[in-house]
Amino acid sequence: MPQLKKTRPAVAATLASSPPAQASSGQSGLARCLLLVTALVLGLACKTALAQSFSCNGAAETISVAMPASITVPRDAVDGTRLTPWTSTPAATNYYSCPVTNAGVGPAYKSLLTPVVGMTVNGSTGVPYQVWNTTVPGIGVAIGARSYILTQKSACSGWYAWVSLHADASWGYQACTSNNGSDVMNLGFQMEFAYVKTGAVTPGTTAGGAASETAWVGRFQTGTYAVQSSFHKFISLTPTIINIAACETPNVTVNMGKQQLSKFTGIGYSTPVVSFDVSINACPAGSLTKIQYQFIPVNAVIDANNGLLALSSTATATGIALQLKDSSDAPLKFNTQYTLTGYNSAAGGSYKVPLKAAYRQTAATVTPGSANAALTFTMTYQ
Repeated sequence: MPQLKKTRPAVAATLASSPPAQASSGQSGLARCLLLVTALVLGLACKTALAQSFSCNGAAETISVAMPASITVPRDAVDGTRLTPWTSTPAATNYYSCPVTNAGVGPAYKSLLTPVVGMTVNGSTGVPYQVWNTTVPGIGVAIGARSYILTQKSACSGWYAWVSLHADASWGYQACTSNNGSDVMNLGFQMEFAYVKTGAVTPGTTAGGAASETAWVGRFQTGTYAVQSSFHKFISLTPTIINIAACETPNVTVNMGKQQLSKFTGIGYSTPVVSFDVSINACPAGSLTKIQYQFIPVNAVIDANNGLLALSSTATATGIALQLKDSSDAPLKFNTQYTLTGYNSAAGGSYKVPLKAAYRQTAATVTPGSANAALTFTMTYQ
């Protein structure tokens, strides 16, 4: 698998061992030495002219990251939406100290979570990060990392670019090599985390705990890199309560009253309007940026341009329709998204949508009876 991408002159190789390199034609002196001493010291070989060694000092520990205590997910947020700001570990530069001689070392990382297949989210610098599952359905966490390597003699010192952890949960790393004899390399790293909507959300609490593991990686004399067994660090996320954002919208019944049949004298006649409100209550604060609503007719629309809705199938009156308008007397547009004006995301709260209703004559003859009509009021949250 590919390694974590490096951005400075650095050695990068797969995290697996390989057979020792064969002597080249330029190493004939070494070959002769091996032939001469084999019978006397079986299994030993002459020292190479350029020795490679490394040894890192550090401490095994768990680093806690304080994720938000609770978040509220907009019910209609699209999958892949980042739900929280980026929260990071300290930008530490001294987690490991590594005396080296012509060898390479650097931090290594891997995830301890299962991946959300095919989903990435851009990190704080625009680099795509793999998203990983949490214990709450529909909630994932994106993880990024960057390395710090300070060396006295090499040109690859400093902070490296942010990278994603390997999607297959294997180790990846960024490393620097000292090619100028003995050196001391100080290693550090920083990781950042953000929650992401990955699907249908079930309210709950993330389990928290270790999300990723870091270590140091060194180069063997064979030239390959391997993660060392000591001084591993685990990144632990604090639990987060997951809520779903939605306002309360009670049913509305509009009493149109009794109308005199004698007043319906021709097509186009309208009864006096009845004003009413659709209530949008208990909207959450701080979690929604926009609230939209629309009216979906249960029965046929007779005239969309004039907001005329057919009576329900159980109505017995004929020759009339229900006309709906907004507060400015503009005909209501069915199946069309309206934005809730005046909504304050920071405060949340309750709101009203003022509307007007009237009967309008649509046929030359009107017959008496019940004149009910119905609409479905739907909300969309962002």
